[in-house]
Amino acid sequence: MQEGVYGEISHDHYPHDHYLLGQIYSPECLEGRGSRKFADAEERVMGILSLPNVGWDMDSKEAPMRKVIASELVSLDGVMESPDRWHFPYFNDEMGEAISAAMAAADAMLLGRVTYQEFAAFWPSQEDSDEDQEIADYMNNTPKFIVSTTLEEPLEWNNSTLIKENVAEEVAKLKQQPGEDISITGSGTLVGSLVQEDLLDELRLMVHPIVVGSGKRLFEDGSDQKALKLVDSKTFSTGVLYLTYQAAHS
Repeated sequence: MQEGVYGEISHDHYPHDHYLLGQIYSPECLEGRGSRKFADAEERVMGILSLPNVGWDMDSKEAPMRKVIASELVSLDGVMESPDRWHFPYFNDEMGEAISAAMAAADAMLLGRVTYQEFAAFWPSQEDSDEDQEIADYMNNTPKFIVSTTLEEPLEWNNSTLIKENVAEEVAKLKQQPGEDISITGSGTLVGSLVQEDLLDELRLMVHPIVVGSGKRLFEDGSDQKALKLVDSKTFSTGVLYLTYQAAHS
């Protein structure tokens, strides 16, 4: 692994607006639509997880390893930049429920520097707001692991831990700790690197039926070839494809 391949996620993210950097965790994407769905989805998911032996290998005495899951909004031509310019006409209840269920199943976040800084500038100020309170609580209280070579501890946002080096090793350690899913949003360079290192368990793409034409793409030229397998697919009524991929060898 090359030194620094994960570190600065500052050139492959979105413009400096919290709702662009946040993508699926942005207040605009969920405003007026996601709070109730988040609570409902959380109740459903936790109800399932609380059933005896769910998520456990009956032949093993150990809990299963945590999953690192990246969720991205992309256009038909692979663009992930500036979703405010093309995403919102395709948001509906189906998408909101899928996003909320993913949030309810994760108890940690893995973020690049820019994503972290934008989140840290927005979400702490929402603690005293009644609007989207469940989402604000989730964002502020969930443990966050920040990949950066330039940030220094202590980090300003509560529950934030810096990963400055040995990223693959640190992520592998996180996966071995008890807990639920570890979510990633945005951070294309980080996602690509984890794919190459076989540390990304699932890549979930909401592919929008629109050709944007220009902008930063999830996988840029120069990436090594990596085979993935499609393990789940859904088509929303808006034409958005919700695709879930895993490594081809898994």
